[in-house]
Amino acid sequence: MAEHHPDQENLYICVKAPKVLRRNVLESSKDTLFILKQVYTIKQIRDSKHEVMAKIDHELRELKILVQKIDELMPKYNKEELKKLIPDMNAKRKQLLRKEQSEAKIKEEHQPKPQPTSEVDKLTLALDAIQKKLQSL
Repeated sequence: MAEHHPDQENLYICVKAPKVLRRNVLESSKDTLFILKQVYTIKQIRDSKHEVMAKIDHELRELKILVQKIDELMPKYNKEELKKLIPDMNAKRKQLLRKEQSEAKIKEEHQPKPQPTSEVDKLTLALDAIQKKLQSL
């Protein structure tokens, strides 16, 4: 005859309030999915931040090179002489800045909002499903 180990016994547990237990499990699942969704959102923000920082770094390098070239090609004038040569630069610069800002606003308004990743969509759907189950209890 085979030996009988206590680990192999079938255990039956009586749950006195199954609806309450199920509700608690669903609520903890909901909280876990909400936290996961926030983590993925933070990852997306972090990734986009790194992309922007890399782009800015690249543009700064280009600007340094261009400034060096300007310094080499520009004749040596002091500030007073430059003001006499180019008197309306500040007004033109302000006009260009206003124009760029208005163009940027127009681009922002017409640009579609980025869609969340599929992982975030899945988490949102899972959260909605748990919420429906909680409401049905």
